[in-house]
Amino acid sequence: VGDEAKSKLETAEKKIAELKKAKEESDKKAKAVKKQIEELPAVDDLKLDDENKVTEARAAYDALNDEQKAIVGDEAKSKLETAEKKIAELKKAKEEADKKAKEEKEAADKKAKEAKEAAEKKAKEEQKAKADKAAAEAVEKLIAALKGDGKDKKDVEAARKAYDALTKDQQKLIKDYNKLTKAEEKVNESEKLFSSAKNLKVKGFKVKRAKGRKFKFTWKKTKGAAGYVVMVKKPGSKKYTAFKTLPKGKKVKFTGKKLKKGKKYTFRICAYSKVAGEKVLGVWKKSKKLICR
Repeated sequence: VGDEAKSKLETAEKKIAELKKAKEESDKKAKAVKKQIEELPAVDDLKLDDENKVTEARAAYDALNDEQKAIVGDEAKSKLETAEKKIAELKKAKEEADKKAKEEKEAADKKAKEAKEAAEKKAKEEQKAKADKAAAEAVEKLIAALKGDGKDKKDVEAARKAYDALTKDQQKLIKDYNKLTKAEEKVNESEKLFSSAKNLKVKGFKVKRAKGRKFKFTWKKTKGAAGYVVMVKKPGSKKYTAFKTLPKGKKVKFTGKKLKKGKKYTFRICAYSKVAGEKVLGVWKKSKKLICR
């Protein structure tokens, strides 16, 4: 065969290997571009944020030769073209929306400017009337919010202070001044009742031992009481705890049960009344220490 023929064969084999390697690299590049296109979002899911992805996919596809484009295939090419069309539509829609928004803003700004100019022109004639009306309305809101139940002293005082700060012309605009005066009367009445309730005293409070680990409690009816509260200080305790509540002011006796035999107990009682819907306790009356039998 000879060296010349042998050398020719080896050269041919080397060339074939180079061509195969080049083909593999070319196919790999084409497949990568195909994958890049396939990974683009579906047309209906495309957003303007995807524009760079589509642009990059187009650049990658255009860099291929015809053989590589054939590997990418018509389906991927069609998807790319559809994506480009969709991006163009989205851009156009955004441009139109931006243009419309700009026009609307300009129209609104123009209208606002015209309204401002008209208002400023008229302001000199209506300034005092507007100020008086605004001040009076603010106070009317405070008065309208009053509950009138005697429990809103701070709100009543705030409304009165605001009213007194008005000018005479502004005070004339107040429509419901009577509501303020009535609320003040109710607060004064509640304060008197509250003070009276806090000073209620139970008289004739007696606690007697009875058989069967019981105590009998009696006292005189307290005028103005809505009920009574009895508390107990148990052996070893420094504090009183609830023992019995009698929700009727007419009841002036009861029997306490379930106490420990041989233990010392101290009781106390107070009358309570209800002022403006709140329970107000009077003066506490304490008993002597008693041993349970």
